[in-house]
Amino acid sequence: MRRLTVSLLLCLVPLTASPPARCAAQQPILVVFRCDDYRAADPAGKFRCEWPVMKAIIEIFRRHKLTVDVGVIPFSVSSNAPDAEERPLDSSPERLQFLRQAIADGTVEPALHGYAHRDLGMWPRASEFAGVPEGKQLQMIRKGKQALQRWLGQPVDVFVPPYFQYDATTTRLLADLNIPILSGQVHQLPYDRRLAYVPATAAFWQISEALQAARTHDDLCLIVFCFHPFEIQEAGVIPNGLSLAELEKLVVEVSTDPRMQVLTLKQVAERWPQLTTAGYTRLHCSLYPVWITPGLRSVAALVSGGRCGHVLWPEYVYRRLYPVLFLPSLAGLVVGLLVGAFILCRRLRPAGHGALVAAVLLAVAWIAYGLHWSWTGIMFWPKMQAIIWT
Repeated sequence: MRRLTVSLLLCLVPLTASPPARCAAQQPILVVFRCDDYRAADPAGKFRCEWPVMKAIIEIFRRHKLTVDVGVIPFSVSSNAPDAEERPLDSSPERLQFLRQAIADGTVEPALHGYAHRDLGMWPRASEFAGVPEGKQLQMIRKGKQALQRWLGQPVDVFVPPYFQYDATTTRLLADLNIPILSGQVHQLPYDRRLAYVPATAAFWQISEALQAARTHDDLCLIVFCFHPFEIQEAGVIPNGLSLAELEKLVVEVSTDPRMQVLTLKQVAERWPQLTTAGYTRLHCSLYPVWITPGLRSVAALVSGGRCGHVLWPEYVYRRLYPVLFLPSLAGLVVGLLVGAFILCRRLRPAGHGALVAAVLLAVAWIAYGLHWSWTGIMFWPKMQAIIWT
């Protein structure tokens, strides 16, 4: 027994080792601001509160001579009904002209934000593209890109999927249609290596924590701050959201920090290719303090083909370790339930049989639940705030 205890302690020593030493030279912290849901006026008034806030957001960046990425919906709708009226952006001349001026003076970099921003209910979560047939996706992407380029008079190089949802078909079509940059969400995969993938890493409530955590690392960091007009307090939808004054204070803080650089999604893809799809599997990391210790690093490197970063858990490791972590724990749960039910069966036969049936049903439900969420990729959904080049 003593020998077994000593062996177990020796195995745990690598897992409690200190994190690797920090680099002497600090690398830049790259910050991108991405504001989604620029749309035409809605006759039903569903999104009326967003327009004044959207203008105010863009004016903040204009005052400080910075550029914000804006996800533009080419054909907006006020409901998810298939026959809902589609409102093209050029049906609101004031909004289109405001956007053109902001692009002309360098305040806005436009991105194609889907087609109509519908929730088609085709996926376990809201989606306009994921799970949709290829022909329909092709039609929406092509029509949306052509319309936006015609209205703005310039190429559109960035695609932002509504609700962050897309699939492998979406990415293949984007590459085929010469939209080279995809900005989804940080826990997702890029699928097509022809695309530069520059995902959102922090929501409005995470930005302060993300910046603070980034400052504790000397490595090159990328933070893509994603927010929407309805998340700003002045829109009246989320009372405890970020106020315009707080947003401006944040913009000033970032722009005056000597280590931070405010860039656009396109600039990141062009100037820092190591942060995009080419090296994505090794870079997709969290700023949360969950260290990969030497022992865990060897396991992660084994399951990832040696592509494991040295600082924190990469997201793809969660996906690859999922069957290893989930299936044994599931087996243990099932065995435990069955053994417990069997004991009850022996002592209290009528109640025991009922307990056995209940245990089996619970086990089946647990398996179905686990497989469902593992398939949609959020059973081990890391709360990531940045991509780190280690």
